[in-house]
Amino acid sequence: MTPRRPMKLKRRLGLFIRPLRYALAVPALDAFRLIAGILPHRAGVRVGRWIGRGVALFDAPQRRLAQRQLKRAGISSDPAELRRLSTEIFLQICMGAVEALHSIHWSAEQFRAHVGFEGLPLIKAALECKQGFIMVSAHLGNWELLPRVYHAYTGQSLTAVMAAQNNDLVTQWLIRWRQVKGQIKLLPGNETLKIVRHLRGGGALIMVADQDSTRSRGIFVDFFGRPAYTPAGPATLARRMGVPLIPAVIVRDPAHPLRHQILIAEPIHPDPRLEDEADIERLTQAYTRILEGWIRQYPTQWVWIHDRWRHRPGQKIGIRSAQRKK
Repeated sequence: MTPRRPMKLKRRLGLFIRPLRYALAVPALDAFRLIAGILPHRAGVRVGRWIGRGVALFDAPQRRLAQRQLKRAGISSDPAELRRLSTEIFLQICMGAVEALHSIHWSAEQFRAHVGFEGLPLIKAALECKQGFIMVSAHLGNWELLPRVYHAYTGQSLTAVMAAQNNDLVTQWLIRWRQVKGQIKLLPGNETLKIVRHLRGGGALIMVADQDSTRSRGIFVDFFGRPAYTPAGPATLARRMGVPLIPAVIVRDPAHPLRHQILIAEPIHPDPRLEDEADIERLTQAYTRILEGWIRQYPTQWVWIHDRWRHRPGQKIGIRSAQRKK
């Protein structure tokens, strides 16, 4: 019986600490938001780099995961270079976090001053068709800025599908601050009817679909030469609604850290001649290949600390949305 006591004590401590941690999360985020808002833009980005260095120093497991994946993806095989790249990933993520909070109350003019929009004519042409489209993106660069910049350039809100966090208080906090000034509209992933109505009304939807997630159904497609479990949602919705997928990301200018650029690829249209599953796989592979090209170009701006190849073909994968329905 003795070996079980430490585990019981650990569980009891967890039951006490988790509610406290969840309750303190929002005050901590609010404090961080206020500090980020007070700092000048340049100073905020520098603070983000300092925070990133500290996180990289203490988060050895995630740093090693990033190095393994960078090596397997063929980005580099040199140990010293892999260490540098993995550290830079943390710097980029933390810079983006501080900058996203700092920019909450930016005007449209400020967004346009800091972010260029390559491919804007393509987006305007898609909007003029009034048939709706799905912008499919990745956790590349400061992805939190993309919907706000879209609003600054087009005057229209970009609707996003948002996954709930484990902490409901944090979920509500994110919804409140992401939707500030009407720059973006958030819909839970289970609001299918609202999403369908939005697209039928000619609206634009953004879906970030570059991670190995069990929140919804996925399929395996090639990503950096290896099969990767990839969300099938964007392709499935595009197929059913008959709307195009438009790959889009935002990247930071390596030479000018306060400047960003939105990159847009040509629309990928569903093919009614194909069977549903074949077309969903084709669409998913097509946009994944485009996202991979951008990630190769800006490798330290992608979240290699996420276990992208966690699942393998043939493995039984439990989908959380399907489990909740039961």
